[in-house]
Amino acid sequence: MFFHNMKSYYEKLDLKRDGEYQKIHRLIEIDMDNFSGSVLQTKSRLHTSIATHFEPVIFLDSPFFYEMGIRNANSWGLQSKPVDDLFKKRQRDIIYGLTEVAKALSDFNSMCAHPDADHNTHLGLYRTPTPGFDTDHNSIGYTMLFKKGLSGILSEIAESKKRFSEDSDEYSFCCASEESILAVIKTAHKFANAAKDALCHCENSTQEKYMKMIEEAADHIPENPPRSFYEGLAMIWFMREVTGSMEGIGISVLGRVDLLLGELYENDIRYGILTEAEARELIRLWLMPTDIKFRSFESKWPETSTCITLGGCDSKGEFVFNDVTRLIIDEHCSMNLIAPKLNVRYSKNSPKEYLKLISRKILKGYNNFALSCDDIVIPSLEKCGFDRADARRYVNGGCQESMVEGAGHTAGAYMYIFLPTVLDMSLNPSEVSVNIESENMRGALPDIICDAPDFESFYSMFLSNLKKLLEKAAENQVIIGKEQKNLNPCPLFSSMHEGCIKNGKDYTEGGAKYNFSTICFCGLGTLIDSLYSIKAMVFDRKNLSLKSFADILRNNWEGSEELRLECIKLPKYGHGINEVDMIAERLVEDIDSFVLKIRNERGGTNITSMFSYYLYKLFAKYVRATADGRKDGDLISQGISPGRLVESRSITEVLETVKNVKFNRLSGISVLDLVLTPNIGEDNLVALIKTASECECPNLQLNCLSRKQLTEAKEHPEKHKDLIVRLAGLSVYFVNLEASMQDEVIGRSIIG
Repeated sequence: MFFHNMKSYYEKLDLKRDGEYQKIHRLIEIDMDNFSGSVLQTKSRLHTSIATHFEPVIFLDSPFFYEMGIRNANSWGLQSKPVDDLFKKRQRDIIYGLTEVAKALSDFNSMCAHPDADHNTHLGLYRTPTPGFDTDHNSIGYTMLFKKGLSGILSEIAESKKRFSEDSDEYSFCCASEESILAVIKTAHKFANAAKDALCHCENSTQEKYMKMIEEAADHIPENPPRSFYEGLAMIWFMREVTGSMEGIGISVLGRVDLLLGELYENDIRYGILTEAEARELIRLWLMPTDIKFRSFESKWPETSTCITLGGCDSKGEFVFNDVTRLIIDEHCSMNLIAPKLNVRYSKNSPKEYLKLISRKILKGYNNFALSCDDIVIPSLEKCGFDRADARRYVNGGCQESMVEGAGHTAGAYMYIFLPTVLDMSLNPSEVSVNIESENMRGALPDIICDAPDFESFYSMFLSNLKKLLEKAAENQVIIGKEQKNLNPCPLFSSMHEGCIKNGKDYTEGGAKYNFSTICFCGLGTLIDSLYSIKAMVFDRKNLSLKSFADILRNNWEGSEELRLECIKLPKYGHGINEVDMIAERLVEDIDSFVLKIRNERGGTNITSMFSYYLYKLFAKYVRATADGRKDGDLISQGISPGRLVESRSITEVLETVKNVKFNRLSGISVLDLVLTPNIGEDNLVALIKTASECECPNLQLNCLSRKQLTEAKEHPEKHKDLIVRLAGLSVYFVNLEASMQDEVIGRSIIG
């Protein structure tokens, strides 16, 4: 009943035909039309108006309360109608009213951001999710909230206001945060009253119990820290959903649930407040809404951006593995859910029971885990400036992006750079690039490398092209990013991040303790194989000139099949071959050292990721033929995985390359995707996960399935409705995928 009632509600919400829905938004609009103040004051007043006019949505068969009914069902915070109505026009006016430099970036990025565009009007060079600032992939400060509640933050604001002059920007920020927090507390109390009113509509004792639970909890949290396991679960959902609805930004992270709730669960069990069976039922009801809201069971692309982080260590370095960890993994798997995404942290010293639990689920076909290695991720975050205790608090959000919750925005998908296209455009001009009128963007495009005396010189010229593109793209991003404080400041979200209240600054202005951005590099394996092919054919063997090779690639290998096959047979990245891996190691080091010097719009550092979401598939058709033997439009490599022209012979080869390249130097995420045969065995899989840590692999995504199984599922989908596959940053039911995406999964290297 719960499933069908919730599903029916969200289907109606997406239609936006309901009169009550329109009435609420009209009342909010009238309030804001009559208000005059700064952008920051406008945002906090909007929160007050939302809290005043929204109508709580209560599901009688659930004890969780969060639905305000003011944004799309398939949204994790973006597309909040009140925020869009008030700020979207402002965003367009400001962005397109900026300098020609910023306008050029916005126009160019728009051209490059549409995967369905015609091949001849697309570069596939780089893209950003939103021009200038990543408003997505955020985590609120759950640790702070669980420690002191919103009342504690209000106390901190009161102390900070004493330090600032009443006519200062800092004082105004504190006042805006205060108003926003009070609006959230008011929102919770409205849910308490709604639950009380709903008691007369209950049809059974379970519904009555849930309404009483909501009534009591919503009068206590989030104003105060949670007192029980149930209140902890409720507080996470409530604050995630309400913050997204009020701020209009993507809140991807549900936090480190086992760390946050472990002690509350133990106390409830110890004092007889809760049984394990009751806890399991609460977890099931808590987990289910995401897949229902996003229709994951039927969607071709169920991107929910909603992540849970489990395991890892606490701020003191003690490993986190408790009953809550087990229960969440068990219930998630038993319901065969897609979301929330399961991001699990581990280390080479993780309890064997923990690794066996994960391995056992994967071997049963539950391809829904992303594994992040604390041994690699924590030191890499320290290297770029995070305190050790803070680095130990990292979570993964959106997909696998690393961020330290409650300490600042990491902009996990700030910019994507397509490495094979940079090399392609270093060899041959693009039809698109010759038509770009903006001098600013023309100056960012790669120079054609017509000749070079040796590979060392060629590599230096290519690297110079890459650096020029990075520098110009980041420079233009900063121009727009600096305007974010005028586009959509977030006093509520900021108040839950360490540093913002103390500094009296919004997170968009760099008020938080940390202010990093991430630049993601796509197609590493394809690029390295192409560079090695050029080295071998042009400079070592001298089989042909650089210009001749460039001409062959421009013509998509036409008439040069023998040469193409010869290039395919060359040593490849991902096969543990030192002479190839040395090029990759050098390139990764060169990229990272340069990226770390680039500042973002908040004055923070950029960090390097080797991660491409699913763009390795979507954008591949815009990447022309490459020197490794790949043809025009064929797939490029994903993350730090090998290319697809030559299958890896063993896991050992792949991990040897990862070890050689030293991805542990990168402070962002570097994701290795592997497909394993189902007969690998539990002990062997545990050993593999530990070996990945020893080889310094930061992030690991595993599919455990056979090509026969996938082919049968494509031919007979009715027999394989529950088959889950991990694509890139998400999992999906295989039978729901479009045929071309199914073929991409079937075509992956499967290692026995």
